[in-house]
Amino acid sequence: MKTTTNQSMRRQHSYVPHATSLPLDHTPQAAHRARRHTSTTLRGWGLSLALVDDAVLVVSELVTNAYLHSRPGTVGLQLLLEGRQLRISVHDGSPAPIDVTAPCHTSGCDHGRGLGIIRTLAHTVGCSTTRTGKTVWALMVVSGRSGVTGDFDR
Repeated sequence: MKTTTNQSMRRQHSYVPHATSLPLDHTPQAAHRARRHTSTTLRGWGLSLALVDDAVLVVSELVTNAYLHSRPGTVGLQLLLEGRQLRISVHDGSPAPIDVTAPCHTSGCDHGRGLGIIRTLAHTVGCSTTRTGKTVWALMVVSGRSGVTGDFDR
């Protein structure tokens, strides 16, 4: 007796989240490493180039803020793709939480617009305190992928 498998049914149940972590030294080069890692990873996961570009900008702002506003130590980047959501998280060793809803500085200032950029590009932004510091995170909606197990046809 020959057994056949319905490919569309298999696809519905084969979704596995994608995740990656990258420890970063507390140096000015951390943002560059994080951007490169994010771009390579998200393209490898089959995300659209527009989403990759937006995510790279969010990562750059989060890692730069961690470098500028936390004490020396390791900064950690985590990317998690689950369903239609990309979670970008940056952990640093500073226990001081940030107000992700604070208004941006005036237009004449060279600094202080990063969180505004992140809020514009992300669906949700937040800050969670941890035993070893804090994690600032951004959730981005993924509208579609190609070439990834568990495409959005479920």
